[in-house]
Amino acid sequence: MKALVVLYDGFAEFEYEIPALAFYDFDIAFDVVGLESPSVTGMIGLRANVSQTLDQVDPSLYSALILPGIEPSTREKAMNNETLMALIRKYDQAKKIIAAVCAAPVLLGQAGILKNRRFCSDARDQPAFQGAVRVEGPVVRDEHLITGLGSRIFHFTALLVEALTSQEKAKEYRQWAGISI
Repeated sequence: MKALVVLYDGFAEFEYEIPALAFYDFDIAFDVVGLESPSVTGMIGLRANVSQTLDQVDPSLYSALILPGIEPSTREKAMNNETLMALIRKYDQAKKIIAAVCAAPVLLGQAGILKNRRFCSDARDQPAFQGAVRVEGPVVRDEHLITGLGSRIFHFTALLVEALTSQEKAKEYRQWAGISI
């Protein structure tokens, strides 16, 4: 499996970095792209320079889409990016893994794929969540969709490792991270 990580202005740096470290540790192949620019600035001001933008990659080469959290001031721009919305819908139709943490599940709702599905998110009262089933928990997997709270990034990453590798490797990660779900 190879994962595609999309970074956008206002992404939560630790919600990208912690899964990326796990990907390195468990030999999970992944590429990182910018949503609209190869230079992206995170929530706390760290700049990420990537070699490609989303419209320059072939999404058929990836079996998973990873979306770190996004701050409110830049969320709407990502929500209105039709390339991203189309990719989310395409991955959903193909039943590929889609993982969104913190406020990024808003992007899934905006793409129209959360209706009648369970999710968790740090974002509240979002019109994009209409018809979705909010779960109060650290992380939720509903078929091929994985959502989680930013404050529980290790739980989210464990479920992501499990989806991309095996229960055994996820157990190793949980032991390393000191979590029990």
